[in-house]
Amino acid sequence: MFVSTGGMDFDKEKPTILLMHGSGLTHIVWSLHEQFYASQGYNVLSVDLPGHGNSEGPSLKSIEEISDWVKSLMLKINIEKIIIKKFLSTFL
Repeated sequence: MFVSTGGMDFDKEKPTILLMHGSGLTHIVWSLHEQFYASQGYNVLSVDLPGHGNSEGPSLKSIEEISDWVKSLMLKINIEKIIIKKFLSTFL
């Protein structure tokens, strides 16, 4: 699982934004957004979904699989609430 933080340390006291790319893309599509949101006081988690970019494993095939994956990410980093930004593509 690859996650970029916009070059900032993760602070559990700050609100967290999860940036998710569309099918066939990578976290790179969010580079400028990462910098902006991080400079505005947010934690930024820009991910490469499984099977994309720097993340291994098979691609997720449904919205339900993506939801389960996001839940597992939240459990791993021990956060209860996130703001999700999704790059729309033909996947939806």
